[in-house]
Amino acid sequence: MALTGRFVLVALAGAAALLLFPSGWTALWAALLLAAGAALDLALAASPRQLRLERRLPASVRLTEQCTSELVVTNTGRRGMRAQLRDGWQPSAGAVDPVQRLDL
Repeated sequence: MALTGRFVLVALAGAAALLLFPSGWTALWAALLLAAGAALDLALAASPRQLRLERRLPASVRLTEQCTSELVVTNTGRRGMRAQLRDGWQPSAGAVDPVQRLDL
């Protein structure tokens, strides 16, 4: 789970409020709004535990051969998930585009 851009916007708004109205109460309200934004982001986030991963590979591959591997990701939860997935092949394997964006 990660914080979204909403959290960053609330943090920037709190920083701007502190610059315009420098007081302890402003800092307190900014901190409370920031904590509420973080709690909301985390409460609405999809759980990574709801993901099912399945790797499909050939039985064997020789050094000079090319192969195709598939990584099937299924979201079994109700909440949508946007994420980045990195396939962990060794760099010497020559994997192309090891990082993929997902919208499940």
